[in-house]
Amino acid sequence: MRNRPKLTDIKLNLANGEATAEVVLTHRGEEHVGIAVGSDHDSARARLVGEATVRAVEQLSEDIGRIDLEAIGTTELGPTQVAIAQVLVSNHEGELVGSAVLRSDETALAAARAVLDALNRVLVR
Repeated sequence: MRNRPKLTDIKLNLANGEATAEVVLTHRGEEHVGIAVGSDHDSARARLVGEATVRAVEQLSEDIGRIDLEAIGTTELGPTQVAIAQVLVSNHEGELVGSAVLRSDETALAAARAVLDALNRVLVR
């Protein structure tokens, strides 16, 4: 897979104490949608978006293997807020870590970008 997927859309729907994250990736003219459902608590939203991103990436190719989102969160790095994701891929040795700058209050976007950053080495093989 030479071309990286493009992050096309992120939706986070909140209703009745539950959140549904939907991430859309576009790759080679096709859309790949990942969905994750869980708590609507603020602290769970980055993880839901991360899981939805993983589900969308898994649809890109059977060669990718199973992807597990081990950890995701935000932290300060100097004056900058950063999202960090740690993933494991079944056909890749070792953990992969990615990051993305969190601008304004765009935690969902930064979470998705951090997961994609972690998976870049796997995606461009």
